[in-house]
Amino acid sequence: MQNFPYRVRHSGAISLITFWILAFIFFPVWYVAAQESEEFQEPELLYLGWRLTGTDGNVDFRLWTPDGTPLGTAKTTNVSDSLCEFQFAVSDREVAPTLLFLIFGVDSRASKNPIKTQIELSDSRRPVFEVATNKSNESWVVISARGKGSWPESCSLKIRYPVEKPVEVWKTDEPPYEDTEITKGISCAIRADARGKYLETCFRPKVGDWEQHHYQACAYLGDDDVPVPVRPPILTSVTTKYLYELTEYFDPETLDQIRVTKQTCRPLDLGEIKIRGDLLPQK
Repeated sequence: MQNFPYRVRHSGAISLITFWILAFIFFPVWYVAAQESEEFQEPELLYLGWRLTGTDGNVDFRLWTPDGTPLGTAKTTNVSDSLCEFQFAVSDREVAPTLLFLIFGVDSRASKNPIKTQIELSDSRRPVFEVATNKSNESWVVISARGKGSWPESCSLKIRYPVEKPVEVWKTDEPPYEDTEITKGISCAIRADARGKYLETCFRPKVGDWEQHHYQACAYLGDDDVPVPVRPPILTSVTTKYLYELTEYFDPETLDQIRVTKQTCRPLDLGEIKIRGDLLPQK
């Protein structure tokens, strides 16, 4: 009986040590799982701007906030330094009067995932959107927009942003030489032109849910973990609205796998944004 209190204290100490050992082991696992299951935060439109390249190759940025307020000199320099790290897909030297870019602050988990952007113009023009790439900046997504003609003073901006990581929904080990349905409204096939063969993914309008969410077909060759690059999407016309995504050219006989992922997205209406055409160089 004299040893009973000691045994109780001894047993309690062991239980406490066991608890902390288990907590040390399982807390990181729980924390990572919680982070993975949490939805991506809503993106914020931080800045808009023009990116101009002079004949000497120097790049100049004209920046403003969504309400149209130009950035001060110090802030412009700071943001411009970060923008120089991004690789833009189009040559702004040729389309400077119509090239616009938007800078979104995003959840770092969503930085490498697309934001579907829609700018509504009163004359029914449809700008072409391309994501500027940067492997190091995980808090910004930069999207360039270009179109024919000049921009209005303001326009409506709507986006669809990802709320989770992509999930694999379809894959094949064989090159699809004929049209192959992936899911409702989406099919893929190996196509060829004078320059070579490539993977074409076709999106049919108003069929399935691809207009609400993001699907991506990726072709992997051999043991390469990096997919064949995908060219900017092609919209057939404003009326038919068929969308095509084409990869760069590759030899289908070297194909290891085609994987298709789906990423759940959510719509967000950002309302009217100001377009500062007056900040462009005057001709």
